Amino acid sequence: MQHPAGGSVWGAVLLTVFFGVVLVAVTVLVLWNRVSTGKVVLGGLLAAATTVAAFQAGHMFEHIAPFMGIHGSDEFMTPWGEALAGGYQRLDPHNPYAGMEILHLVGNATFLVGVVALVALTGRLAPDGPAHHSARWCLWIQGAHVVEHVLLTTTVLLGGKAFGLSSFFVPLDSDSAMWIYRLWWHFAVNLVATILMAKAVYEVWRSLDLDAAVRRTARADPVPV
Repeated sequence: MQHPAGGSVWGAVLLTVFFGVVLVAVTVLVLWNRVSTGKVVLGGLLAAATTVAAFQAGHMFEHIAPFMGIHGSDEFMTPWGEALAGGYQRLDPHNPYAGMEILHLVGNATFLVGVVALVALTGRLAPDGPAHHSARWCLWIQGAHVVEHVLLTTTVLLGGKAFGLSSFFVPLDSDSAMWIYRLWWHFAVNLVATILMAKAVYEVWRSLDLDAAVRRTARADPVPV
């Protein structure tokens, strides 16, 4: 599970920029949504949620690909994942685990921001509907997931070895059997969160009517996220 420095720096930069753009855009849209509703706001939230859902589908493929025999020198990561991890590794070239942890934190934080957009959107469209229910469950699960990745990244940067709930709080060595448990833990959490988000996005697109949503909420009090 070690990733030496020397991967795709540009890939890491682009992923970080993507996260920053999504974060700023969703923050503006969510704040705007709390004071007024229009097609621009709802359409922007829908675009952000759908874009991040597509991004998460690619992230989920990264978790599935090793089981399909698609992997690089590390049997748990694809060549593309290894390249991005290597790019982030430049931030701490002497720590063989830093790149992978930073990559996972950025990816999962991007997913969480998209889920926030989805919760805000479904709260406006149908606060009692199944899409909002799925989105809120996804928010709780992915929020806890990101907290876990913050812990893993912080511990690896400060102490050289990651540990958290997905390792039973045991520091992970290169030959630790806990890597298998961690792999399945994160696979399961990602799978559940991805299914919930996909279900919510599908429900939104299936019954999409932004004009009706704007008319329905024009005189209503803002719906909190």
